[in-house]
Amino acid sequence: MPSSHSAKRKLDFVTRAESLAALIKSEAVTTEATGTITAPVIDALKSTELFWMAVPKEVSGGGANLLELSRADGSTGWAAMANILATATASALLCDEAINVMFSGAQRAIVAGMFAPVGKAIAAEGGFRLSGRFSFASGSGHANWIGAGAQVHRDGRPALLADGRPEGIFAFLPRENVQFRGNWDVMGLEGTGSYDYEVPEQVVDSRYTTSYLAEEPKRGGGMFRMGTLAFGCAGHTGVALGIVKGALEEIAGIAMKKTRAMSKSKIAEHPVFASEFAYYEACYQALRRYSLGVFEEASDAAVREGNLTNLHLARLRQSTSCLHKVGAEIVRFCHVWSGSAALRNPSRLGRCTRDILAATQHVFVEPSTFADAAPPLLEAWCNRVGMSGAHDKH
Repeated sequence: MPSSHSAKRKLDFVTRAESLAALIKSEAVTTEATGTITAPVIDALKSTELFWMAVPKEVSGGGANLLELSRADGSTGWAAMANILATATASALLCDEAINVMFSGAQRAIVAGMFAPVGKAIAAEGGFRLSGRFSFASGSGHANWIGAGAQVHRDGRPALLADGRPEGIFAFLPRENVQFRGNWDVMGLEGTGSYDYEVPEQVVDSRYTTSYLAEEPKRGGGMFRMGTLAFGCAGHTGVALGIVKGALEEIAGIAMKKTRAMSKSKIAEHPVFASEFAYYEACYQALRRYSLGVFEEASDAAVREGNLTNLHLARLRQSTSCLHKVGAEIVRFCHVWSGSAALRNPSRLGRCTRDILAATQHVFVEPSTFADAAPPLLEAWCNRVGMSGAHDKH
């Protein structure tokens, strides 16, 4: 369990995030229209140090876990999540020399980028000759460092590790070494600044790279020992929880004031609405508690054991995907009962609808993730329920 000091620090960042809600809401329409977070919100995220909340304390970061920013605006929460994850990853995995350059001085690193190994990295003296075209660099509109994932090539062909897996790297480059290509015209999460970009062929010093499969962080706590998959699931969970919570807040306010056509009673007084609201609100509460419990247990296991079991990883994928699937149903319920309130722009509930549907398209929560998670879950039920009768404590 977290110490009282770490718990207090986590609450401090929650308070900071909540203090920005009004500003983020007021800027949400402009964020969506311009395709990226506005300057006032960027300045606020910097001044409250939320960009660096998950950076290890050894690098003058917050050393805190992730949280929900998306309740005020899905795009802002998504982009900030991407920056927080990428910046924290660099701060935990890179060597001291790179950290001193990126995190010293007035312009601390804010990182964005695409980390799937779609680029090409040719082993070269002192580093890698890197090149490639990348997409979905969320939060890149205001990032000063850009990350890129790449497949390593040696002797003219893709390199393999000793266990047969492909060898890949994460590379981190100053913004000026990258060419942005734009191409972010979408429906949902419009304000995330998830631009395409190109890394022209160049040599990247090995000090600014780390193995794609790096398991042991150079600094930071148990959160980093959970691995990149768990870290990504945590970020997407926070975004989805925030969007769903925002939608429920909106429909609750609308239902208490608005009447439906051909009726003199308020929406909140309609028995079908009341029944469905109670059901979907329970779904949200249950999923929130389950998701947070899964991440807490995984974090504790990473601290205790140094790694996660297949069951931990399965629970992480399962809870993240389930939250998005059911979360989309909850937001759809809110949208349907709001009538034209979600139809006419600007509409916070309309943005919630677009944003949660866009969030469900991410690879972290695609339908196959349930199938991938199933084997360890089935094994746990057979061993703990079907045979011993003992229930899995989740």
